[in-house]
Amino acid sequence: MPKVIVAVLILAFGGYFARFIGASVTTYCKNAGVRDGELLGPLALYTVLAFIVPISLDHLDVGDDIIRQTFPIVPGGVVLALALAFGSGGQRWAAELLER
Repeated sequence: MPKVIVAVLILAFGGYFARFIGASVTTYCKNAGVRDGELLGPLALYTVLAFIVPISLDHLDVGDDIIRQTFPIVPGGVVLALALAFGSGGQRWAAELLER
């Protein structure tokens, strides 16, 4: 039972921290005049949550090997997909961004 309580506390504090980070990034981007600031805030929130959830599951000893092995694979796949999408579809946008 103590492991469950600690895992729930990890999720709760991690959720509050993720929400704080997301709001901070959104506010900073608005103040700095970043065009895509509304997208970066939720992206930061979900990125922090993506690290918090496996930590709490690892604390519960739920699927130890599966979580530890798939956790680096999933973000790697997302980064590869974003790199391919940016490289093939965002060439014009990247050129405009570099000109600024």
